[in-house]
Amino acid sequence: MFVTCSDRVIIPMGEFSAATVLVVCDDLAKARLWAEVVRGEGLGVRQAGEATEGSCSADVVLTDVPLSELGPELCECRKCGSAGVVLVGGGPADVGLPSEASLREIGLACRLLAEIVRLRRQLGIQQQVQDRLTMEATTDPLTGLANRRGWDRAIGAELAALGAGRGLCVAMIDLDRLKSVNDTQGYAVGDRVLEVAAAALGRALRSTDFVARLGGDEFGLLLSVPDAGAAAAVLERVRRAVPAALAEAGLPVLTASAGYVVADADRAAAALPCPDKALAAAAEALHRAKRVGGDRTICAAE
Repeated sequence: MFVTCSDRVIIPMGEFSAATVLVVCDDLAKARLWAEVVRGEGLGVRQAGEATEGSCSADVVLTDVPLSELGPELCECRKCGSAGVVLVGGGPADVGLPSEASLREIGLACRLLAEIVRLRRQLGIQQQVQDRLTMEATTDPLTGLANRRGWDRAIGAELAALGAGRGLCVAMIDLDRLKSVNDTQGYAVGDRVLEVAAAALGRALRSTDFVARLGGDEFGLLLSVPDAGAAAAVLERVRRAVPAALAEAGLPVLTASAGYVVADADRAAAALPCPDKALAAAAEALHRAKRVGGDRTICAAE
């Protein structure tokens, strides 16, 4: 069956499980020759209508038509790597052949490009799987925040990237008296408190900041700040967002405590030689805040 589109003949060449080719050509006789040579390479195409609806079902488009005239769907498929284009007669394409290319050269180009497209797709699928596994491995399932593994990656990268005029606040925040909620109202309520608190922290932070659930009701924060005073202001705002969010959700209202330390480019190497020491300094400041009643922010340097 021939399908004519904008006075061009599109020849579908039948079904083949390995790969499909769509022939788009102005010249009917040439299109038939191309179809024959492509069949000779063990390739086929789906029906022309299928190849132009939303997603491109062809692996390769064989054409002498400029790419700009192929239609938006086919061009988009080429950009994302789901289809390749063999263009006879010059112009940009995955494979460009001269107008005098032999039928054998055209058929071979289609077969090789079909294999390349197949490998592209396999690599894309593998990358998607890898990205999903990485996300799952670095995400806390309860809150959706980064977990301790994600935290370790982020803090190492942030400390290594310290530059002039930029400090990094390493902070820990935890909820005051969450244990009493778990003991009196059950862990389901406690988990809901953690979910709402985590969401509140995320909303209160800036786009340049980072938050992770380190374990239990302890959260780690990385804040890009110029000095300790700016860090304290951000932490106070973030910390106070927690009880407000819990009250709005109709949950037990708990305050939060925070401890922090600030590293800068000039003294980071001497004062905070590694991420673990930075986190330990913030944790020690947090424990001091808890010992004096909680609901406050304390700097490790105080």
